[in-house]
Amino acid sequence: MSLPIPVNPYSYPMIDTLNSAATLAQHPSTTRSVISHGERIYFQLAGTGEPLYFLGGGPGLSPAYMLPLVEALSSHHTCVLIHQRGSGLSEIPIRPDTVQLDYFIDDIKAVALALEHEHLSLAGHSWGGMLSMIYATRHPHQVEKLLLIGSGGTDMAYLNYFTDNLYSNLSLEDQHFFRTIYAEIAQLAQHPDSAIVPEELLSLSLQLSNLLLKGYFYDKQMAASIVLTETDLNLMVKDYVETALVAAKWNINTALAGLNVPTLIVQGRQDPMDLETASRTQAALKNSTLHIIERCGHFPWIEQPEEFYRVTSGFLP
Repeated sequence: MSLPIPVNPYSYPMIDTLNSAATLAQHPSTTRSVISHGERIYFQLAGTGEPLYFLGGGPGLSPAYMLPLVEALSSHHTCVLIHQRGSGLSEIPIRPDTVQLDYFIDDIKAVALALEHEHLSLAGHSWGGMLSMIYATRHPHQVEKLLLIGSGGTDMAYLNYFTDNLYSNLSLEDQHFFRTIYAEIAQLAQHPDSAIVPEELLSLSLQLSNLLLKGYFYDKQMAASIVLTETDLNLMVKDYVETALVAAKWNINTALAGLNVPTLIVQGRQDPMDLETASRTQAALKNSTLHIIERCGHFPWIEQPEEFYRVTSGFLP
């Protein structure tokens, strides 16, 4: 079943029972910023050791959901959690020209320059995995290792089935609720009163996003207390970025063929991103290993933390 959504609600979810502001306060870190392409880009620092940069999902999603992961790995690494442009603390004017793919990559480089990190490793989740691969192809001598967690693909082909996988992971009751909200969104998209539509569309899209959280988990109970708010994600960023990449027929496979960075791909068996995407990524990266975690969705450090940390601790520097 394929449903063309007029307002794309498929942002990758927060994984915390608290909203982003409370989550930021709960996990101690130092917050700093750099200027990149005329905008202030924020990042958080925690721990000591070899630099490990965290790139979260989205685009347009607050990275606060990764703070428990950052905290867990900060005992052996200098963890750098980047608030990507248009998400979290890095508020910018949202236009197609301000959320170009190259700018996301330049932002990471600007942070590395500010911190004087000549070498670093990248831990990318979902959309952040795609950014990690792109950054590594452009700065191969700087990147020590890649940790790709439930990563998006090496091209945009995953979008052809990701939505259907997510939908099929819902219960019949939630699928019915999904169709009901979708119908309301479709109707509002045709509303002649442009002043009222955006607010109502945002409200419905957030409802849909919170419903779809269940589809990211093997254990649906883990999503029951999670709430996304309008400050946690910016749907415009996601729409602009994905539209541009699809239009450009973005494909990084050729660039990855020349990359020899040690890479660990961690994939949940029940992740809606699907094993096909992870297998294609492994095939594109010659120095990569794919580790599949059973009974696990899109967030392995939440659903299967013992196995996740055992595998990653044996890989990271």
